[in-house]
Amino acid sequence: MDEHSKKVADIYTHLGTKYIVDAELNISEEMFWYTEHLTPGARILDVGCAGGRDSQIFVDHGFEVVGIDITESFIAAAKKRIPQATLYVMDVLELDFPDDHFDFIWAHAILLHVQKKNIPQVLASFHRVLKPNGYVHILVKEGEGESEAVHIVKNAAGEIIGKDVKRPFIFFRKDELDQFIIDSGLRILHSELVEDVNKRSEIKWISVRAQK
Repeated sequence: MDEHSKKVADIYTHLGTKYIVDAELNISEEMFWYTEHLTPGARILDVGCAGGRDSQIFVDHGFEVVGIDITESFIAAAKKRIPQATLYVMDVLELDFPDDHFDFIWAHAILLHVQKKNIPQVLASFHRVLKPNGYVHILVKEGEGESEAVHIVKNAAGEIIGKDVKRPFIFFRKDELDQFIIDSGLRILHSELVEDVNKRSEIKWISVRAQK
């Protein structure tokens, strides 16, 4: 794990259980496109699974779920919540899985914590571990550059979480992210700007559905 990843892991360890609890309200409707289109029993990789919110939904829909996160306490919480899933402390920069292993990769609001110089490596790993015709979902923040400012984060109930924490965010332009994905050998099926689930008007997201 490089220094940047260690920093991110330390930040989320500090945010702790409250982050997991508050994140429960922020479920993405996009995931239900996949639950409808994946083959029953498909193997899913949930990248940055935190406390297992999304992994739980995929398990409940009958999929085989593997979850990874760099924060040990999050994986410990996820193991208690969803013993049916296979869960590892693992950095997305070091995906330790066989080639052609997953039917779908869910990378929701995760690559915004990966330094841009490492994005080609991560996407190449996604391509490697996906089965032919496998899907990948990517969600990142739209914008320019990087930021380590204090971010006052509110959940859907309007409660503030993490206001004392500086979280590093890497922003992307839509055309920039699309090009990264195309260069990795993945085929873009759908790419769009979407509103923030917490109704923060100053934040836009880029949501991409791609296929190997």
